[in-house]
Amino acid sequence: RVARTFSRALVASVALAALFGAESASAGTYVATECSTLNPSAPDAASSTNTSVYPRSTDCAAILEGDVGMQVTNTGGVGSSYAYGVWSFPAPSGAVFSEVAFQFKLVNAGGHGASVAIPGAGTWRTPPYPAGWNSIVTVPIIGRAFNLWLECPGNCTPAPGGQAAAYARNLYFTISDGTKPQVIALSGALVSGGVRRGSESISVSATDNASLAGVTVKANGVVIEERQTACDLIPNGPARSFKPCPTFANWNIPVNTETLPDGENSIEACVHDLSFDPRARNSTCETRTIQVDNSCPSSGGTEATAIGAVLQSGNGLPADAIRVRSDRGATARGTLDGPGNVAGSTVCLYENVDLPGDGRELVDTAKVRNDGSFALDVDPGPSRLFDVVYRYDDAVREEEGLRLESVVVPTFKVVGRKMLHNGQNVRFRGRIPGPNADGRGISLQARAGRKWRTFKQVRADSRGEFRGLYRFTQTFGLAQYTFRARVKKQGNYPYSPGHSLLRMVTVRG
Repeated sequence: RVARTFSRALVASVALAALFGAESASAGTYVATECSTLNPSAPDAASSTNTSVYPRSTDCAAILEGDVGMQVTNTGGVGSSYAYGVWSFPAPSGAVFSEVAFQFKLVNAGGHGASVAIPGAGTWRTPPYPAGWNSIVTVPIIGRAFNLWLECPGNCTPAPGGQAAAYARNLYFTISDGTKPQVIALSGALVSGGVRRGSESISVSATDNASLAGVTVKANGVVIEERQTACDLIPNGPARSFKPCPTFANWNIPVNTETLPDGENSIEACVHDLSFDPRARNSTCETRTIQVDNSCPSSGGTEATAIGAVLQSGNGLPADAIRVRSDRGATARGTLDGPGNVAGSTVCLYENVDLPGDGRELVDTAKVRNDGSFALDVDPGPSRLFDVVYRYDDAVREEEGLRLESVVVPTFKVVGRKMLHNGQNVRFRGRIPGPNADGRGISLQARAGRKWRTFKQVRADSRGEFRGLYRFTQTFGLAQYTFRARVKKQGNYPYSPGHSLLRMVTVRG
């Protein structure tokens, strides 16, 4: 009978979710039993009286032997004033009983009246003594209390032939909790800001009015961890109290960011309360956006204490900042120090081009040599800042802000013959490096004595290519002309001013 009672209460709790509509959409439901064959304790029962002749006691542990469970009995008469003794089960704050199943025996005598009263559902009374145990009564309600009474309106005598009494046992409460849990704090290295790498953690603290059952952590909508609190539930059965789970919990959850894509990621932590129907449980979620960068591989278990690096181009002096032609590369050289052998560890080179909003990008990696040194290639290109990075799990050693200033060197060629006659045209073509070469201005210049004079302004196309010509009209005799292409400093073009190699053209007048 008890197993059938619990099964019926569980089915009813799910059915009530459909019956009460909006209430169920945000209410978790679960069943708790007290003073029953499944759970002889009664932690949520409270008793009170205003007279010594209504003693209250529980004998729930002996129900299997047919004993009485909870009881209020009479030991004497009552004067003219009202008297009562009561056992009461109040619903948790923010929750209600959506169903109560119970068994009772009520005995009236000497003017003393026994009853079960459920606010919102009614009152059960029994004719005068003798009266036996009733079958289990199941009451669907929306209420907040269950009360077992023995009372006298005044002038009651000691119960003749036996004591007046109220008994109850095998109590099953379906609790509908409509209050959402609260996330008190979302903290930990994972959500502390900045770039996250390797193994991090997130700490979730939450509270609930009745029972905080668990937390789910998602990354970009995918569950990466679920944790449950230790709830006092009978295996495959009901709870042993109205608050079977903690009302406060803190979870510290490790997250391996290397399972996440580099860049922006959404982290969501959702806490939920107890419900036998997971679809109806209350949940509260907090979301954080984090930046992940695991592009530099973690170097196993090798820790480093310091890293140092400089830039060097060709036979030039190594320095934190160097100036090179745009068609020439460089090398980032340095050393890695650690308490142990760092040979074979991976060191990474990141660049950030001198453009607004440009992000840092991994461009090279190298292995540390036996003596702790390393070398990383810097390709020809625009002006950039470089960071040399070593990563050990989520710990990072960096040499930041190495600067390479790139002086633009356009390609510049004479098209066709380099021996011309006065009145003929010389044609030029060339190319400037990217990025952002499209539309950049190039000055085509000819040398006049010690000065350079611009004879034509051209613009580069989307591939950085440009063309131009010059017509000779003032040449007498045999003359040699020197030409070049010059690029000035221009906004959003990440190069310092520079010019091409010189080109010679001979003209006969």
